[in-house]
Amino acid sequence: MILRVSASDADQNKTVSYSIRASKDVKKLISVSQLSGEIVVANRIDHEVTSWINFTVKATDSGVPPRSSIAQVSIKVIDQNDNPPEFTHPVLNVTVREDTPPGTVIALLEAIDGDSGEFGKVRSI
Repeated sequence: MILRVSASDADQNKTVSYSIRASKDVKKLISVSQLSGEIVVANRIDHEVTSWINFTVKATDSGVPPRSSIAQVSIKVIDQNDNPPEFTHPVLNVTVREDTPPGTVIALLEAIDGDSGEFGKVRSI
């Protein structure tokens, strides 16, 4: 569960149901329990694709006519170290003379990482 939304109804009939108003892309990622208001992850969420999830939750009572209220919800997706570093040139052919002095730089390799922040930093060992 990511979070739980809750709405109260001052009428005698206090049954409230919940729904999400959002794009199809957002509805693929999260869902809400109509009865409890629990918002849960519905599918894998990738920070590199979606760093924020913004949607509206609608609470509707069971009166006649039904009354409703909405709340805006923003969820920040925190990055995980889920991408390995990759070399920008995974195949490198280098020619070096046999009399090249020790310590001479003969090639520079670069690697990048699709993660953000500290997880996106690549260090050489």
